[in-house]
This record gives sequence, structure tokens and C-alpha cells, in this order.
Amino acid sequence: MPAMPPWFTPLPPWPCVRIDGLVAGQLVLELAASRPLILASAPGIVGLAGAGWWAALGEGLQQDGVLLLLDAADQMGQVLTALRAGVQAIAFAPPAAMPDDGIGRLLGLAAAHGATLYQRPAHAIEPCWIRNRDASLRQWLSQQLDIQGM
Repeated sequence: MPAMPPWFTPLPPWPCVRIDGLVAGQLVLELAASRPLILASAPGIVGLAGAGWWAALGEGLQQDGVLLLLDAADQMGQVLTALRAGVQAIAFAPPAAMPDDGIGRLLGLAAAHGATLYQRPAHAIEPCWIRNRDASLRQWLSQQLDIQGM
């Protein structure tokens, strides 16, 4: 993944798991046993499920040490929709053609809404599409949490 511009907030060095709903999110939180992690959406899901869906999902999964991250991919319109829905943490990779002043305005809008724009996750597990996801997720999380000394 290319280096991120300095204006984006770096993600914390926590394991990142992509979730597709409340049940998956609750499973991840249970397995993480109160250790810090990132729960991320699929890239660009706002166009399919809507930002309100993610905002409501976040209410059911909010805990200390958990970053609920909506991945807007490179879609500025999805960032704006997420801000209007009250999403607080948004991952965004601006398209190459987006001027710096456009990024600055977007950051200003995010700040005005009390939200933060983050870099997109470089690595994430997607247990929702893995057969026997509970066992796969347990193994991956235990390895990640041990490796990171949490």
C-alpha cells in the first residue's frame, strides 16, 4: 500500500477484522476479550447498505478500545453520506485526481461533524466469507493478539 498523505490519521496498530453485521461484530468482540481492535466495513459498502446501517450497527458494538471504521474506499460521496449519518471513523483513500484543497475541505467537514478520516487498513481478515469462520477467526485473532503483545 502506498504511503499515506500526512493529513490522514494513522490507524492504531490493532488487529483489523472486516464485519458484515451485528452477529459477526459480536463474535469478534467476544473472541477479542476486551482487547483493542478495529472493526471495519467492507470497502465501499455505503453504496449498497447505506451509512445509516453502519451508524446503527456501531451503536450495538461500541466499546472502549474498539474502533468502528467505515471504509469508504475512494468514494468521496460515501464519506459525505457517512458524515451526514453520524459515522465518527471513516477510512478514505482519495483518488489521485483529487486536489489537496478538496482533501482539506473534506477534512474540515469531517472535523465539523466530530469525525476522523483515517487511512484505509493495509491488512484485515474477512471471516464473513471463510468457511468455519468462528474457528478461523479464533485462530487469527489469537495469533494477532499474541504477536502484538496485547
